[in-house]
Amino acid sequence: MKILIAGAAGRLGRALADPLEKRWQVVSLTRDELDITSESAVRAALDNHQPGLVINAAAFTDVDGAESRPAAAHEANALGPRNLARETLRREAALLNFSTDYVFDGAKETAYDENDAPAPLSVYGESKLAGEEEIRRHNPRHFIVRTAWLYDNRGESFAKRAIELAANHAEVRIVDDQRGSPTFLPHLADAVARLAATDAFEAGDAADWSSQVSSMTAWGSPPAWPPRRPLIFPPRLEGHPTPSSPLRASAPSSCRPGVKE
Repeated sequence: MKILIAGAAGRLGRALADPLEKRWQVVSLTRDELDITSESAVRAALDNHQPGLVINAAAFTDVDGAESRPAAAHEANALGPRNLARETLRREAALLNFSTDYVFDGAKETAYDENDAPAPLSVYGESKLAGEEEIRRHNPRHFIVRTAWLYDNRGESFAKRAIELAANHAEVRIVDDQRGSPTFLPHLADAVARLAATDAFEAGDAADWSSQVSSMTAWGSPPAWPPRRPLIFPPRLEGHPTPSSPLRASAPSSCRPGVKE
């Protein structure tokens, strides 16, 4: 099978390439090489490479920026996946798309699963949910993987920033009204490689696979990072609520995915 990765220059796209290339031929295209918001560009790329599976790692990910740029967020997160879904359907190819915990409002007191009704609070969440719906509408051979709080050992992340603050400041103020489960990127990439080897599309067995992907990406289990060194905590750790402003997106306060045993 040949796999095409759209958005290959981003942190997620780069992480996906390693485990996938061990099993399949992989074509990795950056935004300059494939703009998923262009129907003609998507058509040309799929005609040229003829993949059996397209993995979309391209997205508008500036959560707060989406509040002031809703059209740009919708174009990348909804219309782009629509273009991919239409063109993969025409070629009888499968499509795997990434979504987010921002499709929920965080009001549920217990862990979320794939059967819970979405209720996005932000433009970003609305745009990602719209992308999910476009894919479901246009190509039944699809996977939708909802993930959150991505981090690795190279890029910036909440976990890395928190440790740096703790090591260098006597007092650290940190948001204490949001709960989630960090997802280690290599674990997510390995889970996607396992999912790609199945036919567990959403119309069939995807509910079970959604939970398996969740469990393999450290949702609900201890994170595999920080680095192998003692953690240094400041003498004083002060919690505070998430700041609010008209230009800041509303985040779900608690989005812990459930994991089936």
